[in-house]
Amino acid sequence: MTDFDPNNMSDTYYYGEEISAYTYATLRRHQFNLESLEERLQRMENTTATMKEKWRRGDEAMRDFTGPDTCLKVLASYDRYSQGKACTFIYAMK
Repeated sequence: MTDFDPNNMSDTYYYGEEISAYTYATLRRHQFNLESLEERLQRMENTTATMKEKWRRGDEAMRDFTGPDTCLKVLASYDRYSQGKACTFIYAMK
């Protein structure tokens, strides 16, 4: 591409085409960058949703494990199955 000289208007028509080609190339590059960013954001959203689901399931499992029903079941098992010094804790699954 040639440098633009505002005093030389002889090749203004062709210079306009060069600007258009350059502008088009720039727009295409920016469009590609935006598409790449969109893909990256979508992957991040998918990963975030997956992790939230795993955390939710983990929280539910932790609540099930540490809930009051579990503690009562362990204590009941301890009372029922304890013999002398040796005690057996039996965890009853829901």
